Amino acid sequence: MSGTAADDKTKATPETATPATKETTPAVKATTTDTKPTTTTPTPTPSLFAAAPLFSATPLFSATPLFGATVTAPTATTPASGTVEEGEHDDAAEAERESNVHFEPVVRLNEVKVVTNEENEDCLLKIRAKLYRFDAGEWKERGLGDVRFMKDRDTKKIRLLMRREKTLKLCLNHYVSPAYELEANCGSDKSWVWTCPADYSQEPPTKEVFAIRFGTTENAGIFKKEFEAAKASNQGLP
Repeated sequence: MSGTAADDKTKATPETATPATKETTPAVKATTTDTKPTTTTPTPTPSLFAAAPLFSATPLFSATPLFGATVTAPTATTPASGTVEEGEHDDAAEAERESNVHFEPVVRLNEVKVVTNEENEDCLLKIRAKLYRFDAGEWKERGLGDVRFMKDRDTKKIRLLMRREKTLKLCLNHYVSPAYELEANCGSDKSWVWTCPADYSQEPPTKEVFAIRFGTTENAGIFKKEFEAAKASNQGLP
């Protein structure tokens, strides 16, 4: 019995359970670092025939100017109406100065007085006309200019004189003889024909058949009238 009682005592004694202590240490999260294996790329051996292009992409002639000058397009500016730009004043002043520049001649030429043998004569009539001469079976133009009746102040003789308008070269020069006769040229009322035994416009004097044509019938009539008056004036003069 003692054994059972002891056992019962033993059983009756409550078990003193030791409470479990909770771990306060926080759990450490394991961080795993993935480390990739390092791979080494082998360096390619340069080939004899590289893959580089045969011709470089760099242009042969660059857009840069040859001498490094930067060309900029001028900007057109329109001045306001009624205003003058300052540059225009400068240009006008410069042009005026240039126009007033005087240069001394290197060689000085003396004025030469030209003798025309008309200094002692008076012009009685001057009319513009065109002169022809008959040569080798056809009419050829002799000159264009002013035909004049010239009267000598000493001898009083009247001659017929004509010079070419540009060169002033003589193309008609003879005295108006009373034997000369004016004839109509092919029935025209603007032109006249006459024969001259000696024309002195060239040397030596030559026999010529002249034809003269005027712009109007009125001028042709004035010429004929003066021609007949010169014939009468030269009548009896040596």
